[in-house]
Amino acid sequence: MESRSQVSPRPGRFAKRLGVSKITYFTTILIALLFSTQLFACATDGGTGRSGEARAVDLDKVLMCPVCPGESLDQSQTQLAYQMKSVIRVKINEGWTDQQILDYFVERYGSSVLLEPQTEGVSLLAWVVPPVAVLLSLIVLIIVLRIRVAQSDKAHVKGSDNGR
Repeated sequence: MESRSQVSPRPGRFAKRLGVSKITYFTTILIALLFSTQLFACATDGGTGRSGEARAVDLDKVLMCPVCPGESLDQSQTQLAYQMKSVIRVKINEGWTDQQILDYFVERYGSSVLLEPQTEGVSLLAWVVPPVAVLLSLIVLIIVLRIRVAQSDKAHVKGSDNGR
């Protein structure tokens, strides 16, 4: 009759053959298992690291309901918003990327379906003009204040010269 250790080596003996402690051996196995489950999870959600529902909720927040001006799909309670939400979830399950889904809705409803304007072409003005206007306003304000301070200093100096 064969001894049990000859039939199937115990993990402790295998670790000894490798020259590592049992803790290191089991820690390595645990890390390998965790890493492999993470790889599997990323492979099933398109490699984004997010679940399908999390992606759908994010997309619901960046697409505007065509019926309700200024409301995202996430906020809207219309029938069209519910239909668009279900289309998003179907497309995610089919393996579409977020950008492909956004492009799909832009193709159907136009770029006005995006809550944030695109950063290309004429829409780029919506991103560039406000900060430039604020910067120019601050520069003009500083210049005007310096001129007024200089004028008041001149008036103060003239007033003190006339008093002599």
